[in-house]
Amino acid sequence: AADKTPPHVKMDEKNHVEEPFLQQLENMPGLHWQVLRLDNYQAPDETQRTDFTQVFMRKDLTAALKKINPWLEEDQLQEVVEKITHFENDNLLQNNELALQLLLNGTTVTENRTTGEKSPNVSIVDFDHPENNSYVAVSQFKVRIPGTDNHIYPDIICFLNGLPVVLVECKSPKTKE
Repeated sequence: AADKTPPHVKMDEKNHVEEPFLQQLENMPGLHWQVLRLDNYQAPDETQRTDFTQVFMRKDLTAALKKINPWLEEDQLQEVVEKITHFENDNLLQNNELALQLLLNGTTVTENRTTGEKSPNVSIVDFDHPENNSYVAVSQFKVRIPGTDNHIYPDIICFLNGLPVVLVECKSPKTKE
């Protein structure tokens, strides 16, 4: 669907809502947000993707998992990434519930090869040491709509350890809706 928002309102959203929000993230004490400001001509590799159907940032996810769980070996890292990013069914509610449980509780691998511990927990988010997590906000993150050649450009998506956790659609103060 074509965006019918008049240009003067769009500019207002960008300058008066989206940009101040991004600046606030950049200047937030304690959590070091990286902000990527993209446009319609972006390439997938600007956001660690091979194509626009992907919705997570693989490099950030892998790096965070390794930092939080330094005992994981390369094949285990890939196994965990696969568990976190590929869901078996198409039920959006169930997939969101599963994603929330993974974020809160983590997952497991067969064994910690350093200690021999069986089925050790793998944390996806470090709640005790937030500085171990990665925080990235992307404006205009291009995503291909499945089954079409069309794309959407959410105003801001906030990624925690390479995973999209917040979507922000900015609205102009002038908009009556």
